[in-house]
Amino acid sequence: MLHLHDAMKADLEYQQTAPQETVPFAAGCSWICFSDQTSHAAMSGQHLFEQTLHLPVSGLYDPDSSPLRVLEKLSRRNWLEAAFDPAGEASMTRSFWIAFTALSLTAVAGCKPVAQQQAAAAQALLETDRSFAAASLEQGTADAFYANLTDDALQLSANGAPVQGRVAIREHLRPLGMQVLSWTPQKAAVAASLDLGWTWGEWRLLASARSGKELARGKYVNIWQRDAAGQWKVAVDMGNTAAPVSDDAAAEPPATPSN
Repeated sequence: MLHLHDAMKADLEYQQTAPQETVPFAAGCSWICFSDQTSHAAMSGQHLFEQTLHLPVSGLYDPDSSPLRVLEKLSRRNWLEAAFDPAGEASMTRSFWIAFTALSLTAVAGCKPVAQQQAAAAQALLETDRSFAAASLEQGTADAFYANLTDDALQLSANGAPVQGRVAIREHLRPLGMQVLSWTPQKAAVAASLDLGWTWGEWRLLASARSGKELARGKYVNIWQRDAAGQWKVAVDMGNTAAPVSDDAAAEPPATPSN
């Protein structure tokens, strides 16, 4: 098999003319390919983890969910005993392929459609933005932003110059003092890659977290991306400022927020 594998890869004419069938898999899926019968290759995409691991069933967290136990349930036989029973070789082989085919179809069917994965990820992102907003009230706006931004985040404030980098953004927000940003996320959406998304909502600048006195308001859009640990972080923060809420509203705050 290895020689055949290498020969197909080395034959450029074969690579260009051989019939191919594309089987797309959504991000986050697990799938099984019986490579002794099907030549296969990853033609596009990234971050594919392909590996064979041999683990004792007894060492698994849930032994009943192991491939061996699933195969035994599907075939209704003890595979370890059958493996050492020469007389049962023929029936074991037939049962194995029936069980293996069923298990393979189950694994592929277990991949959620992309739209379903996007919807779930969008809901999770919306909750992340809500937690971000809560942290602004509890910890202070500058520190909450610092904890939820990418290192090279960009802030596009309503009436000010762009601010680049989460350290610079935190310092830009320090002059708010007791004033805090409060916002209500309205909607989130996530790309099919599940590593990029956006949220939008309405923000208010309050005199303090306790007073609730509104000094300014507006709308915002945040562009999020997942970091190396899979956590959502804000890469771009931008927004606008609505008309003053009243004639006696406080003077313009020292730092014009965008979120």
